[in-house]
Amino acid sequence: MFFQFFVPPNFVSGHRHKFWKPVLVAAGLLAVCTQASAQSEQPDQKTLTERFKAWTVTCVEAETRICRMTQELVQQKTGQRLSALLVEERAGEGPVLTVLAPFGLAFSQGLTLAVDDVELPKAQFLTCLPSGCVVPVPLDETALEKLRTGNRLTAVGVTATNDKQVRIEFSLQGSAAALARLKDLSAGKTTD
Repeated sequence: MFFQFFVPPNFVSGHRHKFWKPVLVAAGLLAVCTQASAQSEQPDQKTLTERFKAWTVTCVEAETRICRMTQELVQQKTGQRLSALLVEERAGEGPVLTVLAPFGLAFSQGLTLAVDDVELPKAQFLTCLPSGCVVPVPLDETALEKLRTGNRLTAVGVTATNDKQVRIEFSLQGSAAALARLKDLSAGKTTD
């Protein structure tokens, strides 16, 4: 089950359009990730899912292969998703980390991301979907290395109503293996 998003031609300009459209598609995939796994697969789609400690790597093959690694923070009592991370690697564009942040954060403040207290460049909100607010972060080799070797990724935002900080922590356990597998699967390699 996939959603397509309408992106107006003037939504972003120039070369950045190539970056934002895949991010919106990735956010849509993350939004339906839980729903899709609960539904039966369509005959023309193959799904591969592998666990790497805190991470899940999933590839769906329909017309093309779409691979991503995800981690969801879920409220234990209700099972409701509070926040999520998605890393997707696209040929020629490099990997992108997408944070699905909770509602109620100030867009103008963006998100401060850090790996083990070492800050990454400030990340800006792109849009909100029914499942949360999308914050895309292109990953250069330095950021990728921090994700591979770090223990936790922290996202800090500010509430829109009373300027209180909201701190979200994600485990990076298994991230090195998950990133390596994501790279292999995105390149078409399906076995070790």
